[in-house]
Amino acid sequence: EEANYFTSFLRAYIDSLYTKQNHFAEDIQITSVRLSQVLNNHRDPSDEFILKLMIHSEMAYKNICLFQNETWYQVYYHEKICEKLSTQSEWRPSILQKVKLNRLQKS
Repeated sequence: EEANYFTSFLRAYIDSLYTKQNHFAEDIQITSVRLSQVLNNHRDPSDEFILKLMIHSEMAYKNICLFQNETWYQVYYHEKICEKLSTQSEWRPSILQKVKLNRLQKS
């Protein structure tokens, strides 16, 4: 079973702070449809979405602890890197055909 760590982390974050997901969507000024699409892996989060998460986390945890700004990007990109590395057998053959070293300077 494939795990989507970013959306699991995001869902846990929202559920720990809000009783309704649409209240969170309102607070970061996105539609509840957009949030649902991200949470259900129908759409990748945009950079603006992640930046809003960073600021929201700072504000939400300001009086509790320091929420590291890079956390959201680390979770998201760690998952993407693992996904690409684990599926090399699928994408590598077609990409390999498009990469050459013909013009590499020889010393």
